[in-house]
Amino acid sequence: MNQTLWNGLWNGFVGFLHIILVWPVCFFAVMMFYKKPITVLINSLPLLLPGSKIKLTILGVSFEVPIPALQQSIIESLGGNKITTEQISLLTKLNSEGRSPLERSLEYVGNVARPLRDSALIKVSGGGFLQSGDNFAKEIEITPLGRYVVVETAKKSS
Repeated sequence: MNQTLWNGLWNGFVGFLHIILVWPVCFFAVMMFYKKPITVLINSLPLLLPGSKIKLTILGVSFEVPIPALQQSIIESLGGNKITTEQISLLTKLNSEGRSPLERSLEYVGNVARPLRDSALIKVSGGGFLQSGDNFAKEIEITPLGRYVVVETAKKSS
């Protein structure tokens, strides 16, 4: 009877050690192998929940915007149109070169550059405006949002 009691206690102790030692080792091994997918999932989880918001600070004013509203704002800034291949090529060029001289053609500015500027994908550097006149912008550069569009477009095309 005494031997049976010790066997039961020993088996319980071994089971306890199994839970305490083996499962954490397995958990950390899985975490090491799948670290990147798990990190991406955890970081994007708040964005997947209904009613998710992004906190923005623009010109010193902080506010939260629901993701669908932000998406709709960017789409409307593009005039409700999809981004054109000419606009994508301009964004790609700006992403690789940094600042770039602005082509002075009014058709180019109106159809390519201005919608990108209105959508906050590019910005005028060094002052000036995207219109004819004495104060015509000389250079443009890509914004962080524009860089994101370039990266995501490259992922989808490959």
